[in-house]
Amino acid sequence: MTNYVQIVTAAASFNLTFPSSLSRLFDTVKTVGESARVFLSLDCFIMDLTMVKETDTTEYFKALVTGLLPIGLIILVFIVWGVLKPMPCLKITWNNFKNNVILSLVVCLFMIHPSVTGMAAGLYNCYEIDDGDFWLYKDLNIKCWDNTHKTYAIALGVPMMILWVIGLPFIGFLLVRHNKTKLEDVNVIYKYRILYQGYRTEAYYWEFVNVFRKVAMVMINIFLSIYPPIYKTFVATLTLAIILRQQEQIKPYKIKIMNEVEFRESTTSIITLFGGMFFILDDLPQIIKITLVIVIFAANIWFFTLWLHMFFRDSRFATLRFLALFFGKISLLGKEYWEKEVVQSLKTDKGLTFLFGKDGKEDVKLANIDDMKEKDASDNIIGSSDNAVKGGEKYNDSSNSAD
Repeated sequence: MTNYVQIVTAAASFNLTFPSSLSRLFDTVKTVGESARVFLSLDCFIMDLTMVKETDTTEYFKALVTGLLPIGLIILVFIVWGVLKPMPCLKITWNNFKNNVILSLVVCLFMIHPSVTGMAAGLYNCYEIDDGDFWLYKDLNIKCWDNTHKTYAIALGVPMMILWVIGLPFIGFLLVRHNKTKLEDVNVIYKYRILYQGYRTEAYYWEFVNVFRKVAMVMINIFLSIYPPIYKTFVATLTLAIILRQQEQIKPYKIKIMNEVEFRESTTSIITLFGGMFFILDDLPQIIKITLVIVIFAANIWFFTLWLHMFFRDSRFATLRFLALFFGKISLLGKEYWEKEVVQSLKTDKGLTFLFGKDGKEDVKLANIDDMKEKDASDNIIGSSDNAVKGGEKYNDSSNSAD
C-alpha cells in the first residue's frame, strides 16, 4: 500500500490534470497515507523560532530536523543499549549488545526512510504557476531557486539525498547481500530479518527494488522538473513497467497471493499514470475522458478490493472476516485461490463457517470425507488388481517349476 501511495503522491506532483472525480480519490489516498505526518505536524509550536521568522516558512526547519533525525536515532540507540548493558539482571553479553544495537538501528532507520525521502524530495518539488516561475509545492510562498531556496536545496537537500535517501538502502542491500548464503542463520535473522522477510531466498534483494522504485519516482520529479509533465509521466511509467516485468518473472514473495497483490498495485499505478498523460491534452474528446475515468476507477477498485481482502482476512472478528470474503469475491480472485483457502480451513477447522456458513461447513466436511472414501476405494481396487497380478505371476512360476 505504501508503494501505491508513493505513486499517487508522485502523480500529483507531476502536475497531471486529472478530472475532479479522480482527484478526490487520489487526495483521499494521499491523506490516509500521510496521516501520520499530519498528526505529528509541529507547525504551531515552531512559528516563533528565529529560523522560521527569518525564512518566513516552516519547511526549511522541518527539513533540517528530518535530516538530523537519523543521526539522533543512532545516538539514542547507543545510549539506550549502553545504559542497559551493565545491568546485571538483564545479563546482556557483548554479542547480544552488538546484535541488539544492529537490530534497533535497522528498524529505526528504515522506518523513517519514507519520511526522510519525502522531506528531501519536497525541497525540489517545484510547481510552475507562471511561465518560467516555479514555486515550492509544499509552500507556495517559497519561490524555487532564489538565494534562500538554493542554499537549503544544496546545503541540506543534497546531503539528505546522498546519505539517507540513497546511501541508507544501499548499505542495507550490501549487508543482506553479504549474508545471502546465511539468511536462515539465527543471528542473521535476528539482525536483518526486516530487510528480507517474506521473500524467497533467491529474491532476498526485492525490498531494495521497491525502495529503488520509490526513489526513482522522486528523482524523476526532481531532474525532469523543468520539462512538461508528459515527459516525467512517460519516464515514470516506463520505469514502473520494467520493474513490473521483472516482478512477474521473479515472483519474489514466498506467499503466492502477495505476488498478485504487488502485480495489481504496479499495474494500477501504470494505468493511472499512463491515463493521466491523456488528460494533459486540451482537445481530448469527452468520450475518451469518460472511458479513461472508468478504466482508471476500475483498475483502482481491482487493486483496492484485493488489498482490503488481505487486510481483513485473518481478523479475529467475524464481521471483518465477512468483509474480507466480500472484497475477495469481488476482487476476481481465481478458483485456485479459493480452493486453497478451503484446504487450509479444513486443516485447521478455522474459517469454514466464515467461508460457507454453518450448514455449508458440514457439507464441505462431508464432501471431503466422501472424496477420501472414493480415494480409499480406488486404492483398494488398484491394490486388489496388483495382488491379482502378483498371484498370477506366482501361479505361472509354480507351473513352470512343476514342468
